[in-house]
Amino acid sequence: MKYSCSLPAFMLLCWLQQGVLAQTCYLQEKVITRFEKSDTTYFVYDNKTNLLTENRYKVFDNYYTETYRYYEGTLSSVFDGMFTHSYFTDKKGRAEGVIDADDLGVSNFYQTFTYDTKGRLVKHTYFETPFMEDTLVSSFTVFHYEGDKMVKMEEFADHRESDTQPTSTTLYEYSTLKNPEYNPLYFPAHTEKYVVSKLIYKEADGVQYDDYCYTRECTSNKEGYPLKCTLKYLDGTLKEVEDYTYTCK
Repeated sequence: MKYSCSLPAFMLLCWLQQGVLAQTCYLQEKVITRFEKSDTTYFVYDNKTNLLTENRYKVFDNYYTETYRYYEGTLSSVFDGMFTHSYFTDKKGRAEGVIDADDLGVSNFYQTFTYDTKGRLVKHTYFETPFMEDTLVSSFTVFHYEGDKMVKMEEFADHRESDTQPTSTTLYEYSTLKNPEYNPLYFPAHTEKYVVSKLIYKEADGVQYDDYCYTRECTSNKEGYPLKCTLKYLDGTLKEVEDYTYTCK
């Protein structure tokens, strides 16, 4: 009888422990320090839905704000202080297109997103309508995957859809840490599930551009989110340091 009474208590303890481990952490502040100067991003969320409502940037002594709006829990628009980016979604709630308009409501740009049968983003196309000209493809980006990880990004920086030679290629490797960031204005770079541990950037001629290449090593909290990351160039010299602050619940 004594054993049967203690078993539910043990199970309750395990359930409570699992609940703690399963907490979601919401990024409150990210500080990037390079060359003894820091940039800070503050993240603001809706108290009820936990959806991101603002990104506030402090870059040196300048401040910028991005404001996010939603419709039935799905992102509908972002205002970056100059342009309103209106998002259109498919039946699965995925971003299907974006129209970028200035404060007068004039739009010369829009973007589209294409997914494969597994729901992975495989192409991002940027359209532009120059003054008094027809709309053309300004640039497009193609994404390649291994499972759920985007491992290669190819950018084509001109309007010829038939191009087979990318203007740049970026290769990614990942750690097992959870990525706490979300910013659709830099979609899809900040929508990956995992933290990038290594990035290799190559130009059109295949030459590696070391100023953009880096490795990232991080410490983490018990929930699996990065706390402090050190980025280094491939030669081992320091590139920058990232510090993260969260609220977990």
